[in-house]
Amino acid sequence: MMREFWCETNSLQVNCNKTKLMEFKKSHDRTPSKLTSLTINGHVIEKVVCFKYLGVYFDSCMSFWPHIKHLDNKVISSIAQISFMKRLVPPNIFIQLVKSLVISHLDYWITVWGCATEAELNRIQKKIDRLILCYFFPAPSSRHGERTCVFLLLTDNSVLLTP
Repeated sequence: MMREFWCETNSLQVNCNKTKLMEFKKSHDRTPSKLTSLTINGHVIEKVVCFKYLGVYFDSCMSFWPHIKHLDNKVISSIAQISFMKRLVPPNIFIQLVKSLVISHLDYWITVWGCATEAELNRIQKKIDRLILCYFFPAPSSRHGERTCVFLLLTDNSVLLTP
């Protein structure tokens, strides 16, 4: 009753179909939840452990692992799409594709990557490095007409993306 009064007093209209209930707690906290349900204007608000808000997946422990896994899948999918057409585009278009389809996903909410392990970051970085190196340093075609990649050892593990 107090919630409805507060919402009405402050001219806040709640869309109960879009509203979710999430309880945030520490990851090592195993105590059962004290908040079992929430009702506003006779509508029961759904309780969730993970929720997407403004393109970022929040989980109840604020570990951001669902978001990192989602980004990982998105980046891998984008790399696969670029790999499919990389021999059909000139270098300036290739670089623009990498920046728009891969780097843009990694840059949005970049602070979330602070929760990722070094192994996870290295795995994604290696996929991006391989895409770029295989474009700029292709090996001769194999007997089946497939293109392979010449792997180069870089001292700083980075490639400059400039047209």
